[in-house]
Amino acid sequence: MFKKIGFASLIAALAAVTVAIVVSADTPDPAAQGPDHGPRPRLMIGTVLEIGTSDFKVEDLRGETHQITVTDETVFRSRNGEPADGIVSEASFDDLSVGMYVGIHQIDGEAKLVALLPEDFDPEALRGIKLAGEVNMVTVGGGFFKIDTRQGETLTITVDENTRYLGLDGLDDLRRGDKVGVLAQEQEDGTLLAKALGAPKGERPKLDRQGGKLTGIDGLQITITDREGKTHSFMITDQTRFGSRNGEVDGLEDLELDMVLMVIIDYEQEDQAKAVLVVDPAILNQERTYGEVHNTTNGKLTIAAGEEMITFIVDEDTRIRGRKIEGLDDLSKGMKVLVIYQTMEDDTLLAKGILAGVPREHTPQQPDILP
Repeated sequence: MFKKIGFASLIAALAAVTVAIVVSADTPDPAAQGPDHGPRPRLMIGTVLEIGTSDFKVEDLRGETHQITVTDETVFRSRNGEPADGIVSEASFDDLSVGMYVGIHQIDGEAKLVALLPEDFDPEALRGIKLAGEVNMVTVGGGFFKIDTRQGETLTITVDENTRYLGLDGLDDLRRGDKVGVLAQEQEDGTLLAKALGAPKGERPKLDRQGGKLTGIDGLQITITDREGKTHSFMITDQTRFGSRNGEVDGLEDLELDMVLMVIIDYEQEDQAKAVLVVDPAILNQERTYGEVHNTTNGKLTIAAGEEMITFIVDEDTRIRGRKIEGLDDLSKGMKVLVIYQTMEDDTLLAKGILAGVPREHTPQQPDILP
């Protein structure tokens, strides 16, 4: 999706017409587009200048004018209010008026979708640094995430209470591997702050996991509370599998309040638990990142995550797994690794698990290297 259109997150916004802030992404390198399969969709936001019988003229945000043709297949939508409580409704060509802001999804000047934006729409909300890439790390507690851009950069981007989300409920809904579009603003200290962040759920891996402390059991439903204090409820079915390190948990009846659980879910059935694992409480404070081994010296592992070098402490409790890999000395430069780690009080990073030799696209959702 992101390789075929220039404003990747805008198409999601226009198609659903649920937000007025649009996340944009730089136009990708034509060489990365692959073979030409016909005209590509173009996305535009602008002001209506003139209205004809079956077309209208628009001035885009760059000041350029465009003649847009309307057909019987053109879809019109209208939204008013804030993204959280706005009303999305059907609209028509007759609802256009001169001076109105519209979002248009068009091919060669023929409109496929026209979104009538609210009267209070602020085009300044679209200005900023437009980024697109793949998430390689999310730190909900720290309020930031990292992406690998198409240009090969690894960027750290923070969020705040004003960040708008498209296709996401919040930062905790973002997953490693998601393809995202970000509209960011550089701060005085040089950091990047996300003004808007979008990630279509259809791009995500099929499985995900949610960890937390068991705080409720109601019939066949369990409720866990994560480290941010947010609760998550899941239904237990005949297909739900149970497990624990000591082998004492075989079913719902073996669960006890305050146990720390890792629940495996399917995006197509997010309210149902595919598996429930009893884990060490320390796992809730762990994060993960992917990269290539740079060096292993003095009990430390340094990896290249994009253009960033990250160093981890490796101790006798670090679990290291991989084909013909038994310890730190077996890791060689350039080897691809997934590192599960914990940030210590002195800000050093302690590797809890290292999975070696697995390509990013095949990295398991729940590798067997957790404590």
